[in-house]
This record gives sequence, structure tokens and C-alpha cells, in this order.
Amino acid sequence: WTGPVSIEMDFVDDSELFAGFGPSEPHDSAVEDAHVRKRAKVEPGRVMLSSDSSRTRPAKLSPSTAPAGSAPPTCAQHASSDTSVPDSGGASGKTCKHEVAMPPGAGAADDGMLSLSHSERKPAREYKFELDPFQKAAVACIEREESVLVSAHTSAGKTVCAEYAIAVSLRDHQRVIYTSPIKALSNQKYRELSESFGDVGLMTGDYTINENASCLVMTTEILRSMLYRGSEVMREVKWVVFDEVHYMRDKERGVVWEEVMILLPHSVRYVFLSATVPNAYQFAEWIAQLHAQPCHVVYTEYRPTPLQHFVFGAGSEGFHLVVDEHSTFRAAAFDKAAASVKPRARPKDKEKGGGRGRAKPDSRTNEPSDCFKLVRTVISRGMEPLIVFAFGKRAVEGLAAQMGNLAELTSADERASITAIFENAIDTLSEDDKQLPQVTKMLPLLQRGIAVHHSGLLPLLKELVEILFQENLIKLLFATETFAMGLNMPAKTVIFADLSKFDGQAFRLLSSGEYIQMSGRAGRRGLDERGTVITMIDEKTDLAQVKEMLRGEADKLSSRFHLSYNMLLNCVRVETADIEQLIAKSFYTFQLQRELPDLEAKHRALAASLTSPDMSVPQEAAVAELNALLGAETALRAELRAHTCNPRHALPFLQSGRLARLVRGALVDGGGDEDGGGDALEWGWGAIVAFRRRASRPEGTSAKGAGAVKGEKLSGVGEASEYVVDVLLRCARGAEDAVCAGKAPVPSAADDEGAEVHVLTVPLPQIDSLSSVKLSMPKDLRSSDGRFAVLKVLREVERRFAEGVPLLHPVDDLKCTAEALPKLLRKLESLQSRLAEDRLREGSLRDALPLLRRKLQMYDEERALRKQIKATRAVLMRDELKGMRRVLRRLGHVSEDGVIGNMGRVACEVSTSDELLITELVFAGLFQALTPPELAALLSCLVAEHTPVRGAKGGGKDVEPVAQIRTPTMREPVERLRGLARRVATVVQEAKLPVDVDEYVNRFGVGLVDLVFEWCHGAKFAELMEKTDAYEGSIIRMMHRSLPYVWLH
Repeated sequence: WTGPVSIEMDFVDDSELFAGFGPSEPHDSAVEDAHVRKRAKVEPGRVMLSSDSSRTRPAKLSPSTAPAGSAPPTCAQHASSDTSVPDSGGASGKTCKHEVAMPPGAGAADDGMLSLSHSERKPAREYKFELDPFQKAAVACIEREESVLVSAHTSAGKTVCAEYAIAVSLRDHQRVIYTSPIKALSNQKYRELSESFGDVGLMTGDYTINENASCLVMTTEILRSMLYRGSEVMREVKWVVFDEVHYMRDKERGVVWEEVMILLPHSVRYVFLSATVPNAYQFAEWIAQLHAQPCHVVYTEYRPTPLQHFVFGAGSEGFHLVVDEHSTFRAAAFDKAAASVKPRARPKDKEKGGGRGRAKPDSRTNEPSDCFKLVRTVISRGMEPLIVFAFGKRAVEGLAAQMGNLAELTSADERASITAIFENAIDTLSEDDKQLPQVTKMLPLLQRGIAVHHSGLLPLLKELVEILFQENLIKLLFATETFAMGLNMPAKTVIFADLSKFDGQAFRLLSSGEYIQMSGRAGRRGLDERGTVITMIDEKTDLAQVKEMLRGEADKLSSRFHLSYNMLLNCVRVETADIEQLIAKSFYTFQLQRELPDLEAKHRALAASLTSPDMSVPQEAAVAELNALLGAETALRAELRAHTCNPRHALPFLQSGRLARLVRGALVDGGGDEDGGGDALEWGWGAIVAFRRRASRPEGTSAKGAGAVKGEKLSGVGEASEYVVDVLLRCARGAEDAVCAGKAPVPSAADDEGAEVHVLTVPLPQIDSLSSVKLSMPKDLRSSDGRFAVLKVLREVERRFAEGVPLLHPVDDLKCTAEALPKLLRKLESLQSRLAEDRLREGSLRDALPLLRRKLQMYDEERALRKQIKATRAVLMRDELKGMRRVLRRLGHVSEDGVIGNMGRVACEVSTSDELLITELVFAGLFQALTPPELAALLSCLVAEHTPVRGAKGGGKDVEPVAQIRTPTMREPVERLRGLARRVATVVQEAKLPVDVDEYVNRFGVGLVDLVFEWCHGAKFAELMEKTDAYEGSIIRMMHRSLPYVWLH
């Protein structure tokens, strides 16, 4: 290169384009042109474009040739640009980052690849509005027939890019496939694209419409099946659009995305639509390497409608702005919101049925719930329509039920329209089904402008709610997380009634990425100046995690690749597919290999540090023994505190003046970092001033506080983590200034005459010991004289009890009655006697502890890095693959020579349930003697979720599943099914693969057996619903899922 290359581009400001009209109305507002000049700064292997605000004519690229230079191992060239469009009043924020990843060996990236200009051909699709910069960049990539990943916020306009790819395919007489993660989104896209293009087909597990169309909308699972079967359609496909590609993160189904991307031919070009992900370029590098083609990344943080995030504390009278429209976090406002939380009194009788704090009205009074008051306030300010997100079908229904006293949100005309649409929709139902409770309860709610949306609704009602919400006839919608997945239905306001969700294993707080995805439903482009998001918190909310969620960035796009028997069998069946190659080409392998150089460099640095003279510990053996004993003592004392800090035992002794010793390493006003170390904070003894129960749980603690002892129930007093104690403590100089600056004070040395004395707030679980000594406390501790008088007496106590200040005994004084306590005290006494030995009391040993601990920590890091590097270099999933092949041979799916058999070919056809068990059922002849109703009832076990049955013995507890079946003729087939399931699990276990045999067998529930059997014999659906507590939609969905297996057999 001889110098920089100037690239000048024209842009049009469209900041006013969407003001005052809906999506169906054209605009005719005058738009002032603004121009931005880009200047390229060239570095070896990288082109960076920076922007200034000079106004100039469109310029032309100066031809240049990139130098030969070193390049990343998987990317020959990385070019990027930052594109912005200012408005007349300043920066509009419509910026996008445009990068391109080149495949290995492809040479340097062409400058024109970052240009927004494309061929002189007439655009394949024209719009009535000016495109945003990121849309222009994506359109230019598509016109050049190059793959592109578009990463932008919800409602930013990513669909424009997909539509343009479809238009290009239709213009060039090519076929295009549009994939989506869920059927509901596929159905919605089919309707929208049919209106726009006409020649569109739909292929899901439920429907096949116009399969010969040029544009096919399908789920990713259908596309996967087509690729394994070698469908002729794939030979004609030029473009594949992956909508919601960030769904690759899904633990169960994310692997399907990777399989499809690996199996697609190199001739196909891609449009990936994704929410904002921080590692979008890494994904583009993988695609470039995988298919030997350039892949662009167009990334924008721009939101057409900026969001304001508020926090509402339970029991408070208002909500606080914690993140403004410029994404600035306001720590002071967050602290005010946290302080506004009012503790909820515990009811005498524990609520049953899974009720959560905010899902029900106040248990002590007849006052409305916090959710009701918040919704009423939001509506009174004209901030509807609004979506209230909750997690769980019953939580959604419960919140909607609280709105009984809310004023009607619809006008007379709107109510008439809702009634007409509802009656037309349910005309397709039978007269009996029209009387289902879910149907009869829906219309009164809808007429008031309120609706619910969750997977338990009948499909007809769920689609009806979506239509009414799109038509702005629903003002208040209570919905689960699935409503935020892909469906383009924004609102003005979004409320999070809860932040805790069950992920299949445990309850956890929403991740930052999930919060961003769901909160993105707030704000309607062209209708709202800004969107509003309100998060509700209560005394049990982990404030530290909420703060991290609000301030965090979007989740990374990470691989969820895992092996399945269906994948392995398909690779055996299809000659062009190879399971080892599939693993090697996966995004999972790519991410591991990209981390390898950094891991190796970090490992070398650690190994060098460990061998340096600076890490030599004098008397290392003795220091290591002391460290081990101190660690054991720390563990025992923590176990003891679980008893002594139990509020039932500790609260009577937290009188003013009693001496208390904090745990070593305790941090006031926060969690502790107790490690028993010499470098930890040693607070020594202090004097208790007061204690109180606080409004919210301390940051970083779990729902079970440190004071919760296993096997003990706390009656009324709560948990230790709910209490804080004010303690007068010795602090190092500058403690007051540290507190004012938001920092934690540190303790002073015991003999420091310049120590300061302050009253600090300490969580109750940080109290290590209570003394039998009580001091007489002055009435006023605000003056330094009063505090120092206490310090003088405290030092006198320590001088008199040189061998140790007397303690309250856990059993004799605190009255702890746990059976394990005497043994625990004996262990602790024995350990402390060893620590008192002269050889371990040498000061030099204590002084060497910090160095030893750093060395041990480095050894742990070095071993972990070595193991990670070894796993990355090795053949990935080798042991798992070996075990799965052994299972397939044992079960007869493949021969000893690796040739697929008839059982394997049947298993290849099963992709949505357990392929091994279904194949066993077929070849065991279990279906031959069954009638069609019995067959359908038996197959329901394969898809049944937890389906509560009314009248089941013992409620299903401690009762054999087969004994819960009311139909006698179905018990023997179900018993045989469970026996075959046990056989499959045993074979898997013998192949040394992780499986719990009993858990595997119990996955196949019996809750639908009687319902399906009776329905097949002509029972009315309304009669069936009287025999179960499950939702109507859940029953329909599970029955629908079992149909493919009925057809298969």
C-alpha cells in the first residue's frame, strides 16, 4: 500500500420516516440528505474504516492490491467499517459495523466488499421508506451473492434483509428456504411472505402447503430431514434464511442448526438473522471456513425506539428509572429502588400450589397485589398496550385473575369487534367444545381488553389472541417467554412480574441475553417515542444478579453441539456424511480450536511463574500442613455457624453491648470471602449495637440463607440471611472516607493506636462467635468520644482475658439441639489443639501462608489449563462416540462391520422422540395385537409431559405409574414398554455412558393413556378435561406430537 484509500458514501437521514404513520401507511415527509465520508486506514490483514462528518460528493474507490501478509489461521482477511448517519440535530445513532470474514487461502478482502454500492441492475425489491445503514449494507451483500449475518435488536427491521434475499431469488428464478425455530413463527412468516410474494409454500410437522413453491418456509428440523434424505429440492436452492439464529444456544434443539449448516452444500448462500450477539464475527469466521465463501457481519446496536428501564420495589408507591434511553445505568436510582422494597409478612400457613409472592394479593390484607397496582398506574399514564411477562402457565393465569377490579380498557366499538372476531373464530369448534371452561372464560376477559398467552391455550385461542393483539384490540397481555420468540408483536410497555425461571433443572434468574430479548418487545417503531420496561423486585430478589442482568451484554452465540443416535445412524446410512467430519466441522470444535493458542500461552506463562524463585516457599511442608488444618477449621466453623446463627438460637443473645467476633475475611455490608488465611480481613472482637430484619436478601446469597439448617424449619423468625447486625468495630484510618466513596472499610491492627471506631452493618451469618461478656454501651454513639470509650473498655477485656474471651456455648447457652452438634464440637476441639502446637505457632509459618496459597491456586489453574488443552487437541467426543456405537451394535441397529440394518433405518425416521425405544417397540411386535385406540394410548407415553390426573391414588406419589392407569387393557402394554425402556437404559449404562436407569424409564409418563384411549372411543373433549388438571392446549399439543408415531407404525 502507498497510502490510505478514501471511500466516500452517500446516506439519507431517515430519523423522521416513521413518525406519525403505521406500518401500512406510506410516508411523504421531506427528508434532508446528509452525507458521511469514510476514510480507510489500512493495516496488514485488516481494513478499518473511520468516519467523519464532512459533506462531499460520492467518490470512487481507488484500485489497490492488498499486500501478502500473515493472517489468522481461519480467516485470510478481516475487513470492517463503521457506518453512521447523522440527523439535522446531531447523531441519530443509526450506526452499523460492517465486517467480512474471508475463507482460508482466499486472499485479501476486496475493498468493494465493504461498499454499499452494488450492480446497476434494478433492485429486486423497492421500499417506500429509506433503508437504515445496516439494511443497506445487508442488501449490498445479497446483491453480490455473498452470505451475511445481520445482528440487530428486536424490531430493528431485520426482516427487510430476509425479504430482499427472497426477492433476489425469485428475480433470478432460484429457490429459497426460510427457516425458523418454532412452528408458530413459521406459520406467521408463511402468511406474511404469501401476501408479499405469492409463490410461497409451508413445510412443518403439522402442515405441507405448496411444497413446489419457489420460496419454502419450514422449521429447521424439516430442513435437516431433507438434507439427510437427499431431497431434490436442495439442488435448486440458492439462498437459505435462518431466522432467530441465536436459537443455536438452545440446549436441546440448538444442535439441529449446526447440523443443517454443516450439511448444506457450498453453493448455497446464507442470510442469518440474529439478536445482538457479541461474538457475531466469530460465527461468520466459522461459516467462511466451513463453506469456503466470504461471510459478512452487519451489526448494529441501534434501536428504532429507545428503551427506558425502571425497577419497581414490592410494596412501594412508584418505580425508578435505572437505565435511560442512552443505556446509561443509574446506580443511585437502583439503590433507591432496592431500598423501597417493603418486606412481606410471612403467612401463618404456607401457601400451597406453587404460588409466588407477586402472583397473589397480599396475604395479610385485602389490598390489591403489587402487580395490579403497577398495571393500574401504567394504564392511567397512557402507557398501554403492555405485556406482562411471567414464567409458568399458572403464574400467567393467576396474574390475569388479579385484574378483576381493573376498569375496562376497550371502547364499545372495540368490544363489538372483539366479540365478532371471537364468535367467527370459535365457529369451527363443536357445540361441546364451545362450552370448555377455557373458551367460556376467554370472551369476558377479551372484551375488557385483557388476554393471556401461553402454551396451555387451545391453538385456536392462542392464534386468536395474537390476531387481536396485532389489531390493538388487546391492551393488556399476560404472556410467557415464548411470546418474545420471533413473533413480531411489540407493545408500548413491558413488565417483568418475575425474574426467576425454571430451565428444566433448577430455578434461575434470567440471563442478560434473555432479558434483552424479552424487553425488546417494548416500543413500537413509528408509534412510540420510547419504550418502557419495568422490572418488579421483592425482598427475595437477588439484587446483585438483577444489577448484572440490567448492565450485562447479550449472551454469546455458543455451540450446543452434542451427539445423538439419530445423527449417528443418519451418517451411517448416508454415504456422503461422516460423523467424525460432522464433529470436526462443528461450531463447537471451531470455538475450542480458536481458544487453543490463548490457552497454550496462558499455560506457558503459569508454568514459568511456578518455577520462578519468587514462588519458593520456606518450610513448605510445614506451611502446607498449617494451611490444610486452617482450611479444615474454616469448614468446621462454617458448619457450626449454620447452627449458631440460626435466628431462633441467636436472636435472644444479640443484645446491645454483647461482644461478637466476625468471621475471618468478612466484608461488612456484603458477602464474605472467608478462607481462613493470614491475608484475610481479621476484624477481631466488636460490640453489638442492634440488629434488624432487612427488606431484601443480601447480594450474592441464595434463597436458603446461611442460617438454614438442614432438617430444621424456621417458624416465623425467618432465615439468618434476612438479618443484619450493627456492630461497633475497629477500622483502619480513612474508613469514613472509604464508606463515603462507596468502598468497604478494612480493619485495623489490634494494637493500632490510630484506629477509628465505627458502627458497621454485618450480615448475621458473618458473626462467627458470641461472647458471654457484655459491655455497658453509651446512649449516643454518634460522637467519637462515645465510640472510643467503648474501644477502651474492649481493649481492657481483651487484656484481662489474654487466653481468649469467654464464648457462649452452642449447646449449653444457645440451646442448639442438633444431633450432629456434639460430634462437630469434638472435631473442632481436636483440630484447634493441633493448631496450638508450638511447631505450628511460629510466626514465619503464618507469614508464608499467603505465598503458599497463591502457589496452590496457580497449580490448580495450571492443571485445569493442561486438561483443557489436552481435551481440545484430542479427538473430540471420542469416548462418547465409541460408547454410542457399542450401544447401536448391542441393540442391532448396525452390524459388527458398521453396516446399518433395518432397525437402524427405522430409527433414522425418528427425530423428535427417543429413537432407540420406539425402534424396540416396533421390532418387539408390541403393536401387532393392539387396536388403534390402544396403539394411540400407548404411544402417548412417548410424548407425555407431567399430566396430573384427578383421582389418581395418592396423587401419583409412591404409586407405581402403571397402577395409576384406569383402563385395564392398557396396563400390560405400558408395563412392556417400561420393560423395554429399562433394557435400553441398561445397554446404555453398560456402554459406560452416563444414564440413570430409573430416571430414564420414568421419562415416559402415563398421564395421557386413559385420556387418549377414551377420546379414540368417542369421548367428548370436555368430558376428558374434567378428568385432568392439565391445560387444554397442552393435551392437544401432546396428542398432536404422538400422531407421527401412529403413522409410522
